[in-house]
Amino acid sequence: MKATEAKLLQILGAVSQFIIPIDQRTYWWTPKECQQLWADILHAGAT
Repeated sequence: MKATEAKLLQILGAVSQFIIPIDQRTYWWTPKECQQLWADILHAGAT
């Protein structure tokens, strides 16, 4: 898999299905981690 840079709105607008590699499917986030991710997204969008 090759990582590339993309804007969040491009990703959300262009992709109708996300493919998650098998090695990442068993990983899950706690509510605290989800809240931190959302706070980071809002912070990045405000700058």
